[in-house]
Amino acid sequence: MADIDDSLHLPPHLFEQYLTFSQFLAHFFRHSNSNLQVTQTFGLKPFLIFARMGSMLCAKTQQFLTLMWLNLWMRIPILVAAILVASITPALAHQPVAITDAHTSAKAGPIMVDGTVSFAMRVNFTKANQERGFRISLAEDELLNFEYLIIDRTPENRLATSKLPVVTITAPDGTKQVIKLNERSKFYEPYGRTNYLFLSRFSQTAKAGIYEFSIKSKGRAGITVSTGSKEVRGEIYQPKQCPVVEPTSPVVITNAQAATLVGMKKQSAISCVQSLNGITRIAQEDGESFPLTRDYRTERVDLTVVKGVVTKTTVG
Repeated sequence: MADIDDSLHLPPHLFEQYLTFSQFLAHFFRHSNSNLQVTQTFGLKPFLIFARMGSMLCAKTQQFLTLMWLNLWMRIPILVAAILVASITPALAHQPVAITDAHTSAKAGPIMVDGTVSFAMRVNFTKANQERGFRISLAEDELLNFEYLIIDRTPENRLATSKLPVVTITAPDGTKQVIKLNERSKFYEPYGRTNYLFLSRFSQTAKAGIYEFSIKSKGRAGITVSTGSKEVRGEIYQPKQCPVVEPTSPVVITNAQAATLVGMKKQSAISCVQSLNGITRIAQEDGESFPLTRDYRTERVDLTVVKGVVTKTTVG
């Protein structure tokens, strides 16, 4: 009885079945009189393995089956290693965002809904005094991460620092920061297989609201700038396009949603907020300011209008 009981303890027995490659061959490729084993039957007392030999298999078939099993077994470590690498290695690629000729300023540029998500913007200029821009939305005390890079190849890496585009960041409170190019560190980006040079990078605690990035050229040049750090898929709003969002209760108009109103005609902006189940107030129009209550409402957007076009928005 002891032997039978021991033989039925399957989990311990199964844990003992980790085999080396040579043990695997000996265990699963047994031959009897040069015939390949093709099936196994498990007994109980003792824990026997009865092998039925493929006595009728021809030599070529036996060779084919042996090679097939060998090929499969040799692939298993590679597959396991690939799965492990994929599970423990973080993604390094930023989500690309197209900055086009239509994005002639920060207020006319796309809006990254979550500024902590990593985005990369490739910006090309054909001559001096061109401007491109984009915006990102950040919450209070989140990190503003920024990087300025160029591709490490001619003609980009031969441009003097004084000839490269200037990046100016405007914070939600209006504070401006001109980016200083203070390094030249090599960086290989494996996903795009591209060599870059870091020219500037920093992180700082953010204020709640929209950060505007203005990029002005001094001549023909191409640069890459990136923001954020979280390697997840991020959402992007386009300027002057009313966002489509799922309704919430209570209604909350975000800073990113309000930023899409900049550049819209006044009535279009009002209609957009209404479609989001929000309300609007005209805070200022053509230089004239209007008295407003100081209560805060998450579904309300105050508009500044100049010549029928929204130039500024404030949520609350």
